[in-house]
Amino acid sequence: MYIEYKDTQDFSCEELEDLFLSVDWSSGHYPDKLVIAMKNFKTIYSAWDEGKLIGMICAMDDHECICPLSVSKPEISWKYGWQNFGSNDERTL
Repeated sequence: MYIEYKDTQDFSCEELEDLFLSVDWSSGHYPDKLVIAMKNFKTIYSAWDEGKLIGMICAMDDHECICPLSVSKPEISWKYGWQNFGSNDERTL
């Protein structure tokens, strides 16, 4: 299994609905709002397995801080079945 990582803000309603509902997040019931929300995040890294969205991390940052990424609460989601997959090195972004 090869997991591809992407730096993108473009997701379909279906991709976001499937991911968020797979981890029981109620926001998955509002995929149209999730699409808009993803476009407003400055930093998003997503994980894909054979073209299927299986995980993501989103963070609000100001792109001006000295630290590489300034977050108050990162949003991290991995689809069930891909959680705890492999070593930490395989998930390094």
